[in-house]
Order: sequence, then structure tokens, then C-alpha cells
Amino acid sequence: MAQLVKLKDFLSRYERDPQYYSSEFPRLKKQFWQATCTRWVERDRAEPRIFDDAFIEPEEGIFKKIKSKFNPFQWRKGKLDFEEEIEEQTAYMISDEILQSIEEEKDLKQIYLDELLKIQLRWVSADETNYTARMMKKYQYDERLKFFVQRFPDQYFYLHDPIFKIRKAPVELSPILIGPTGIYCISYMERREESVLIGSGEKFWVEKYGDQESKVLNPLFHLQRSAKIVRTLVHDEHFPIYKIILCPFSYVNYDDTPTDTQVVDKRVYEEWLDKMRSSHSPVKFTQLCVLQDLLANTAIRKGKHILAEVSGEESQEKTVHTHGLHGIHPLHDLMEKLHVKDEEDSDAMVLNYAEMKKLEQLIEKKELDETAENK
Repeated sequence: MAQLVKLKDFLSRYERDPQYYSSEFPRLKKQFWQATCTRWVERDRAEPRIFDDAFIEPEEGIFKKIKSKFNPFQWRKGKLDFEEEIEEQTAYMISDEILQSIEEEKDLKQIYLDELLKIQLRWVSADETNYTARMMKKYQYDERLKFFVQRFPDQYFYLHDPIFKIRKAPVELSPILIGPTGIYCISYMERREESVLIGSGEKFWVEKYGDQESKVLNPLFHLQRSAKIVRTLVHDEHFPIYKIILCPFSYVNYDDTPTDTQVVDKRVYEEWLDKMRSSHSPVKFTQLCVLQDLLANTAIRKGKHILAEVSGEESQEKTVHTHGLHGIHPLHDLMEKLHVKDEEDSDAMVLNYAEMKKLEQLIEKKELDETAENK
């Protein structure tokens, strides 16, 4: 199971200490599987237990305790002491009722993987807002996310639709897999089963399905842009970057495919996946350095209302939280003037420094115009 290290712009535990959490995950995974197997084998003899989901739900559990011990934006190195809490919570994540209903080991494995995904989602959503909690429940059923996380081995790090800070502006890239020997920028095309995609260098490709034809945005543009940005962020210029167009359910006909891009359609999908999964190379130091380079440049969503991030000389890890800053920081007044009252809407807002200044200027201009009209 690949390690989910970044999800869009949510705060990830891997950003604090990539080396520690990348080594902690295989241990947790093995421990959870052993506990699950033991309970499944002994399910007929075991006494009923109350299912404790504190490990999953953000409103309670060990993660709230950990959060209270440190500020997530004051990065610090070293090991977080929560092994005992993990052992206590993971042992009984799957309820006795579910275990009683499982007959085949393959069904047990799938439930185990789904529950392990919930743990990974907790690790990449450390900010614990209500909005984050709702989004994490949504991602539990994201088939594209489940594919990348559940079909690749532990030594792969996965960034799901990561958002990076490029010249103070947020930019969303294609899914990224970081393996021991290279970075894979992947354009995942989930089209209709047995359809045929006619590739070209134009803005749109043509999808044929029976007698129907439709246009599909050329994935090469976004893929090439993602690979170019990743190359600028990684310090090791010799670490390979591979561009993959992944279309597991359809066929792609494209004779002029760029030499640095691999098309993986239904004809070669299983072969490509087996090759990726068969790699037994362990996590390498260079791979961790690449991961750290990328995580250091990702955008982070944080705060009850808004996160305004400042980069460059004005930064020094500055973050602005509007909660509890009434009368202290002008950003609070800015949010009041924008009439941000609904929690869901405000949680969804992310402004960079330039956008915040632009809004302040617009509001100031509006107030001057209103003053002039009143006079």
C-alpha cells in the first residue's frame, strides 16, 4: 500500500518529519494487519467489544491531544510520542460485527485496506477543522485515490492532486508518485469502458464510443506543465521524472506520442502495473530528499476561516488566522467586510498574500467611493 503523503492543500504530518512518518507507516500497517487477523481467526471465541472510532473521527481521539501539544506551523524535528495510542486504537478499528460477517480472506484484506486508508487520510489532514473532516469522509470513497494508494507498494509516496505555491500563487498539479528510482507525473484518464481515444497535438482529443464522438481535453498540456514545475522544485537535477498518461479502461491511438511520455492504456495497463508493483527496492535517502523538496513548496489550508500565506522575504513561516483576532489584525475586518459568515464557505477559502492585498485595495476603493457619494 503506497504512502499517501499529501492531499491537495491539507496539512500533512509528513511535512513535519518525512523520514519518521515514512518509516512509521510500514510498522503501523503490519501491526494493524496482525491485530485484524488475530481477531478474525478468534472471532467466534472473542467477547463483543464496543467499536471505538476515536482514531478516525476528528472531533475526539489521540490526534486532538497531539494537536494541543504543538503548533502545526512551528515545524520541529524529532519523534512524536504516540506509539502507545496507535496500538490501542488500531487493534479494534474494525468492529466485531463486521468481522463476524467476513468469510473469505480476500474480503478481509479489502476491508483492512479501506480502514488503513482512513488512517492515512487522518495523517494527511492534521488541521482538524469541520470542513477537513467532511472532505476526508468524501475521499474515503474516491476510486482514483484508492487506486493509487491500494495498488502500489509501501516504498511509493503518493501526492494526490497536490497544490503548490508557485510565485505566491496556488497551482494544482497532476497526481505524483515518488518511487525509489524516479518521480512519476501521471495524468489519469477514467473514460468509458472500451472507448477509443484519438490523440493529437491539438487542444482536444477525440473519444469514440460506438457511434458517438466527443471531445476530451488534451492531457499532455497539464502533464507537461506538472513535470516542468516538479523539475524546478527538486534540487537533485539527475533524479528522473517520468510522464505517464494512464487510461486503464480505454484504448489510446496516438502515433506521435512525445518520446519522454508513456501512454498506458488498456492494452498494456496490467503489464505496466505488475512492473511497478514488482519493484522490491527500499525507500532511498534520495527519494526522501525529493519528497522533502516537494512538500516544502506545497500550499497549506489552515484556520477556521482563512489561511493567508506569505512567501519570499516577507514570509519567515508567517500564517494569518482570523479566529480570535478581532481588533488585532486587519484581515479579520477584511473578512467581516466580505460578509464571510457561513463556516463551510469560509473554510473553503484560501487566499495567498497577493490576493489578500488586492481584496484590501478593492474594499478601500469601494469605501472611498461610498464616502464620496455620501458627501
